[in-house]
Amino acid sequence: MGNSMNSWSRHFFENTGITGVEIERVKESKKVPAEKSFIYIKSGELRVVKAYVGKKLISESEFLERTGIFFKTKNLKAIGKRLSRVFGESYSGKFVRKVDLFINPSRETIYDGIFLVSPRFYYKVTGKKGVHGTWGEGTFVNHEVYLKGDFIVSEKISHDIVGYNIGARDEVLISGHRKAYCVLETREGHEDAQMNLQTLLNTWNGIGEDVIIHNIISSLMTQKESIINGEYLKMFEEIPELKNSFLLHEIGVRELNYREFRSLFKMVIGLSRSKTSKYIKGENGISLRFPFTGALRLHLTADILDHDGDGNAIPHLRKGNAHIHMGRLYVNNAVYKEMAAILQGADEDDSVYCLPDTSGDILVTRNPGLGGEWYRLHVVKGKSDVQLKPFAIKWDRLPKQVTRPVEEENIPAEKSSNEHKQDKIDMLIRKELNKHSEKLSFSEKSLRFFESKIEGNFPLIGVYSNAEFIQRSIAIDHGVELGYHFDVDSAIDSHNMGKDKAHVGYQIVTDFFEEVISKGLSIPISLLSRVPKKYRDKILINKESVIDSLVNKLDSLRLSIYDELNDLSNKAKPEGFSDVPKSKEAKDASKWYSSYNEAMKSYYEKYEDMDIVKDHIKGLNIRISNSFSRLSEEEKDVYIKKWLYLAGNTGKDSILWIDGIREYTLLALEKTGKCLSIEQVEDPITYEFWNVEVFGTEVKRFFYKDKYAKVSLA
Repeated sequence: MGNSMNSWSRHFFENTGITGVEIERVKESKKVPAEKSFIYIKSGELRVVKAYVGKKLISESEFLERTGIFFKTKNLKAIGKRLSRVFGESYSGKFVRKVDLFINPSRETIYDGIFLVSPRFYYKVTGKKGVHGTWGEGTFVNHEVYLKGDFIVSEKISHDIVGYNIGARDEVLISGHRKAYCVLETREGHEDAQMNLQTLLNTWNGIGEDVIIHNIISSLMTQKESIINGEYLKMFEEIPELKNSFLLHEIGVRELNYREFRSLFKMVIGLSRSKTSKYIKGENGISLRFPFTGALRLHLTADILDHDGDGNAIPHLRKGNAHIHMGRLYVNNAVYKEMAAILQGADEDDSVYCLPDTSGDILVTRNPGLGGEWYRLHVVKGKSDVQLKPFAIKWDRLPKQVTRPVEEENIPAEKSSNEHKQDKIDMLIRKELNKHSEKLSFSEKSLRFFESKIEGNFPLIGVYSNAEFIQRSIAIDHGVELGYHFDVDSAIDSHNMGKDKAHVGYQIVTDFFEEVISKGLSIPISLLSRVPKKYRDKILINKESVIDSLVNKLDSLRLSIYDELNDLSNKAKPEGFSDVPKSKEAKDASKWYSSYNEAMKSYYEKYEDMDIVKDHIKGLNIRISNSFSRLSEEEKDVYIKKWLYLAGNTGKDSILWIDGIREYTLLALEKTGKCLSIEQVEDPITYEFWNVEVFGTEVKRFFYKDKYAKVSLA
């Protein structure tokens, strides 16, 4: 693999001799493939790695030897978290030599989750110029240390990188012969915050339902208009969902008018659904996710932007003051520690939700967070680089602010505050794993055992969150504060410390629902599915809930908006394409087009289960793509032109966007001036496909190639 800096690739595998990589998620119900190179666990799911040298699938020992990975822990959860960051796709991952790395010995929590990089080193990794305060998500690993979290570009440090002892790890390292690996993914400025169900309930009384309703509807209508006028991809070209959709990303940067193509138009509509109101009402009750104009999503940071050459902070902010700079919320260091306690351990790489007030103050909360987990700060004028759009916050109507003691700065040297808590969770797991083997094992048996323990964390956490939803809805509809505090951190601890502790957390929830029932307090019908089943027939439904009223109005609006957008997309047809001269190739292209569309239609008519439909379409697309790849370049040109002409008549253009075909479609559109060429795009992304035969079956693999690359599956 060659160096493909500034392309979206798994850069970690470059210069290893590995020519192809697949990483597949394997859920608990699925069998792990017998043929694999490596296996690890992340987010409660197994990840199976298949790595190839040419067409040969390499073994685990060869995989570890080529990558240089080695481990200094038997904690499979920690290993999985670290590996996911280095194995993941990124724009700017790079191996670097001769790094001047300084690990500041500080264990202060103000440095947790952060490291500093010089402008020179930032340019070396990203190829971009960075100014003081430029920041993003970063990972650095060599043979001695692993740093992860947010990086900030500093013009004041005397080294390439300054890390802090509190954030330094060593669970996963790479041997010295592979140099050091670094990923610096830049974030630019602030983002509009997303209004979700929990934040809506927490801030309802403080902001006012009229403001919330107006803002959400305005956001929906703005997105609708941007889709219709073709500006949507420009508005959201930095969102993760778009980065994960390489076709949408590419048509966005190449400025192709998606409104001419039915399939693309519908993909954009689907992206909008995922970003806003996909599940306002569903089988599992209500869920909300809307951009909320005026609310900012910022990264909480202590007052460390000014510092000496070794990264020791030189603070300036007074207590209670804050300033916003390049998408980060910088706060007084003592306040930062208080906020970290109130906001359940938020550290330097965590984002917070900020609502500006007409007084010049801001309401800071986690998103999502519990009702009383909020903090009030004053934004210093002249220091902040964003224009705030204030709300008239009714501070006395917010849920009562929770208080928690600030943790002492005496955490053992190898643990951060958050990971110190997590050790309680992992204690029994490590103990049990040690019974199985004294040696670190990546066997399916060990990982499945660990997976089952992680899955065991979730029930009480969900029960706590749902109870909090119900409690907030009662406060909104009835003006009654029941005063329960459902601390999710405590839920994790109590559930995982053993069966003798878990009952404490469930008892709190039991007490809460029994009090709700005994007092005859009714709840919104839209939240009934969040009530434990044993209480659902006992709890009263509030037929006049303002929450249900909002949900119903939003759902009606959502349906009407997407009905209108779908009607528009159904009329989309590419214009300006003439038919090709009659020939055998043109006739065959017509046959392929008709057969493909008939097959697609038959799948939708025959199967009700959309997963089955998708599987059939996937297989059909692979067969079409493989057949297309065997055509000559001249034949491919005829086929694409014929399909564009036919799509202009019928509107059916799905065949044009199949992997392995869409590159030729875009090339044809580029020649007609309907989209920019790769050379005209500042940050181009494209990809190569290679069909290989594995155990007698032709399978589509995704491989790196030179500058432009993509690898399948995350």
